[in-house]
Amino acid sequence: MENKTKVISAESLDPHDPKNPLLQIKMRHRTYWIVGAISLVLTGTIVTAVLGAVFLQNRVSARAPSQFAYGWNQSPSGSYDTNRQFRKDTSIYTFSPNDSGLLTNIAVEKEDAYLVFPKSNDQKTALRVHSSFTGDASGIEGIYLPTLYTEVAASSFSGLSSLKEIHFSSETNTNQSNLQSLQDYALSDNPALSSVTFASSLSTLGAYAFTNDISLTVLDFSKTSLRSLGEGAFSHCTSLESVSFPSSLLSLPKNLFQDDAKLTTIYFSGSKETWSALTKEEGWNEGTSLTQIVCQNGTLTL
Repeated sequence: MENKTKVISAESLDPHDPKNPLLQIKMRHRTYWIVGAISLVLTGTIVTAVLGAVFLQNRVSARAPSQFAYGWNQSPSGSYDTNRQFRKDTSIYTFSPNDSGLLTNIAVEKEDAYLVFPKSNDQKTALRVHSSFTGDASGIEGIYLPTLYTEVAASSFSGLSSLKEIHFSSETNTNQSNLQSLQDYALSDNPALSSVTFASSLSTLGAYAFTNDISLTVLDFSKTSLRSLGEGAFSHCTSLESVSFPSSLLSLPKNLFQDDAKLTTIYFSGSKETWSALTKEEGWNEGTSLTQIVCQNGTLTL
């Protein structure tokens, strides 16, 4: 039997005929391209969403406990890295075995950037800091005390080269000894320190408490219970421009603002008469550029 094969040239086919094999091949290729493009778009969207979720998770609540997602005063105590991600738990803090409220040591590493201090489990226990840092504290940038510490002992937070901010909680306790004292040199020699918020219960500031804190520009004690200032408390704070004091202040010691050449204004929440009645030791404003005391009922010119 003779085998006959019919040969059809491409020119003889209708290019728009759905049965045209060449057209069918082109359609299949086009479909492959469209499906591939859609797949790439979907894959990219999914990858982006996953990476975005991972990024947000790392920034907001990467691990338990999370970073400061809901405020440092509610964050778990311990240490955090430069991205405010939780590093270590409260075990970095050591309390005296004979006094559950006395913090005696803080064990840190260079990777620790922010410290959230422990809260008291007993509102009647007054927490205090008589601490010394062990390890490498050169990376500490922020210190947060989310509960009332009635006493910060001499030099407890001094000499921290990277410390930029320290914030004291205004939380109170039921203990009668709920006034706070920051003792001699408590926050001195911190060259990067520029932001401080104080406890409303702050009553006493020791001698040279802030000396040599050259990045401080403003200090606001107006919402505290501050009564007593130690000699040279703000001396050699060469960037300090203004200070706000509450009406509870009783006296101004000598060398209070020594060499604070940029200091021009003091804000006082009491009256001009109350300010004038304050005990002022000789040289309390020596080395400043003080020109005015802004009081509740007017301004005193120096």
